[in-house]
Amino acid sequence: SGALRDSDGRMEYTSKAGFILTLVGYAVGLGNVWRFPSLTYESGGGAFLIPYFCALFFLGLPLFVLELGLGQMTRQGTLGVWNKLGLPRLRGVGAAATVTTFLVSLYYNVILAWTVYYIGQTLSGMVSGHLPWDDSLVTCPRSTLVVDENLAGSPYLFDNQTGLFNRSHVAAFWCPETGLPGPATAVPAGFAALSTQPSRCPAAAALQFWEKQVLQQSSGMDDLGGIHVGMLVAHTVSWILVYGCICKGIMSSEKVVFVTATLPYVVLCIFFVRALTLPNASTGVRFYLTPKFAL
Repeated sequence: SGALRDSDGRMEYTSKAGFILTLVGYAVGLGNVWRFPSLTYESGGGAFLIPYFCALFFLGLPLFVLELGLGQMTRQGTLGVWNKLGLPRLRGVGAAATVTTFLVSLYYNVILAWTVYYIGQTLSGMVSGHLPWDDSLVTCPRSTLVVDENLAGSPYLFDNQTGLFNRSHVAAFWCPETGLPGPATAVPAGFAALSTQPSRCPAAAALQFWEKQVLQQSSGMDDLGGIHVGMLVAHTVSWILVYGCICKGIMSSEKVVFVTATLPYVVLCIFFVRALTLPNASTGVRFYLTPKFAL
């Protein structure tokens, strides 16, 4: 078969680079690109980093090194390692780890299916000339804005091209404590309600594509809806890709990690450079990382 094997017949990595990249791919993944920034933003910015790094250094890294060391020392799986250590009663811990990995794989493959579906829609859009999340395909709804009555008749209050309000007058607008103003909102004294329909709704098409086309959200748990054929195909493709990565064990997975382990870092670098080139990037970074201890 061409694979390296030890004295017990178990396959070994052919290079140290493949082994190290496998560990990197195990430790860094979708959560670092997607979930971690969202949690940091929602949980206090820089304040969230304090418990995060404490958990990383005192729990995450020690457990990672312990798991890696036990695996290298015993050369066994999650069940056999406890037999080698003379603790067969703890095999339930290994069984729980295997079940947890299986459950995580189920929902991670759903996320992978979303990615496959997105790539398919992108390729289709390149052929047709219109991406399904293009803002020009969405008609913006009318919205009610409550503004200082002294500015209500100003011709500079709204942008004539987009229909959006002039951000230099943002302090002159009023919003209720919860939600957004509507036609039935009680307007406070000194303010006037204006109805407008923007010609451009940033991210509205993306949201509609996500909720209506990708997820096809129903009204609730009592309405399961039908089978999303496109997503079913994407989910099937994602499982085929996973099988192709692991079907031959280390022989196949060691080659795949040279792409899957390095790609997140490439994407992170691209996102980082792109974010730094956006207007007011420094303001956004300060807002993102400024500790907020009262939430």
